[in-house]
Amino acid sequence: MTVPSQVLIVEDDPDSALVMQLCVKRAFPEAVFRTVDSVRGAKKLSQELRRKATFDLVLLDGMLLDGTSSEAWRHIKTIVHPNSKIILTSAIPENLNSPITKGVPVDGYLQKPITPEDLIALGELD
Repeated sequence: MTVPSQVLIVEDDPDSALVMQLCVKRAFPEAVFRTVDSVRGAKKLSQELRRKATFDLVLLDGMLLDGTSSEAWRHIKTIVHPNSKIILTSAIPENLNSPITKGVPVDGYLQKPITPEDLIALGELD
């Protein structure tokens, strides 16, 4: 089992961001993580990615308030970190035809509130 060493959390709700931080700490205690918790999701994400950090795991909020989750996914996968594993998170149950997941081929989906056990199951890099 390979666990992530660099985790990026993209979440615009401060309470959800805190829960995800706690889950990452518990699931992957050795991992370094960075959280983008601004309502300016894609803009803030671009600033984080320009820092040249390599993230093996990205937890991406499926409902960023600025409506740019799919844009953020494309930016991560195609331009900056093509090998990053991206897990979409949302309070809405998974529906592959919803606007949240349609056209965004992510590596996994977690319904909020997430748990460390759920994160471990989807966050392994093997």
